[in-house]
Amino acid sequence: MKDFLRVFRGDVARLWGMATLRSLVFMSFSTTLPYWFTQRGLSDAYTALSLSVYSFSATLGTFLGGTLSDRLGRKAVLSGTLSFGLPLYLGLLFLPPENPLYLLLLAATGALMNAGIPVAVALAQELEPGQTATVSGLLMASPGGSPGFSTPL
Repeated sequence: MKDFLRVFRGDVARLWGMATLRSLVFMSFSTTLPYWFTQRGLSDAYTALSLSVYSFSATLGTFLGGTLSDRLGRKAVLSGTLSFGLPLYLGLLFLPPENPLYLLLLAATGALMNAGIPVAVALAQELEPGQTATVSGLLMASPGGSPGFSTPL
């Protein structure tokens, strides 16, 4: 029981907090984008394309993040994804969606935001080798579900 409780303190708890906040930002942007585009008078087709680009690139980002972390180190990749996330989201807020570069920036942002997911999971497993399944579930399931509670806010 002592080993189990240790998972919820220290570095793994910080990783969980980071993963939850990252997921909150990702989900909030996904749910706000259609409203924002509607207010700007953009078509439903362009909104659907934008959400598809964002989601598909996020999926590719998980593979890229895992590959890079094996080559460059987990902490370096995790720090990089966290450091560049805010500037990319700010770019999405200030670049007009009608700009042809918008979809490229959207793809880069989606990929970068999800690139840290497998890295955080692998790092947590290395920090708690006796609780690999527990920390995997903590970092994959909980951050993915908890932003859903805040979406209506």
